[in-house]
Amino acid sequence: NKPFGDEPFGVADWRGFAIRCTPDGGFEPVCAGLRSPAGVATAPWGEVFYTDNQGEWCPTSKLAMLEPGSFHGHPHGIESCKLPQSKVAHPGEIESGLREEDFAKRHPSYRLPAVWIPYDLLGRSPSGFVWDESGRFGPYRGSIFAGDQYSCEVMRLTIEKVAGRWQGACYPFVTGLKSGITRVAWGSDGSLICGLTDRGWTATGTARDGLQRIVWNREAWDRAPVFDLLEVRATPRGFALQFTAPVDAATAQASALRIRRWTYDHHSEYGCKERGTQELAIESVALSDDGLRLDLVVPERRAVWVHELRIDGLRARDGGAKPWHEVAWYTLNAIPSGD
Repeated sequence: NKPFGDEPFGVADWRGFAIRCTPDGGFEPVCAGLRSPAGVATAPWGEVFYTDNQGEWCPTSKLAMLEPGSFHGHPHGIESCKLPQSKVAHPGEIESGLREEDFAKRHPSYRLPAVWIPYDLLGRSPSGFVWDESGRFGPYRGSIFAGDQYSCEVMRLTIEKVAGRWQGACYPFVTGLKSGITRVAWGSDGSLICGLTDRGWTATGTARDGLQRIVWNREAWDRAPVFDLLEVRATPRGFALQFTAPVDAATAQASALRIRRWTYDHHSEYGCKERGTQELAIESVALSDDGLRLDLVVPERRAVWVHELRIDGLRARDGGAKPWHEVAWYTLNAIPSGD
């Protein structure tokens, strides 16, 4: 973690580094530039990811891959890159005020996050997270479930690899837990166990600490599947939206959705408001025969920007229900090639 306060015991090496401890007791500083990392987990395929909290040099919270040798944007502690144990080259002088895409161009070792998590639109302080590898939560298999220490909620994320880099979306999931969530873990019964506390940090809940479980009601789902946005993926011409239940074709119109985009500044100030926000036109909409996939053609999408997709005008084919969650935020690091 970066230091807070006056550092009364002096400056410590390796602030903001990710450290790999090898089986033989080795110490390898493999990534630099982290700010306030609150969660770390290994993906099912073996790569390691972490969550970081919004603040100075970190415009909004994020999920990023810890690729050895990468720099994650925060300059405090980068002098340790000059020490012989470091696996990270010094990124050079860090300028304040560049747009994220320009900062990434100027510093090749800077690792853009897989997902920007918009501050106050979806929590404030993402923390521990897990993958659902075995369908414990029904159709959400493959999703990442992360806690938030401020908003007392569990959010959901999906990622995909485009042009060799991870990118993806974040979504609301379950809100209203009793205190801030710092850690999550799968229980032997398939429930998601949430470790709660507000100590050292503000939380919206009423309890100081505790444990709560989130349980998937499979019987209720089998009787009446909930209509929800399952995943957003990037396509060469826009976005593909996958749903848990068929969309009513009568509502599958461009007017039922809204898309806007924005970016952030990489600066020394605390956090960053959305920059360059723009409403985007949806040129066309195509619904798959089974009603589960909606393809959007969005000519003005832009790489290294966040795209907010609101789907409140869509309805389920059976029963006309609204989507359980009506918004997603997709971080478009690269636009896929192809037709």
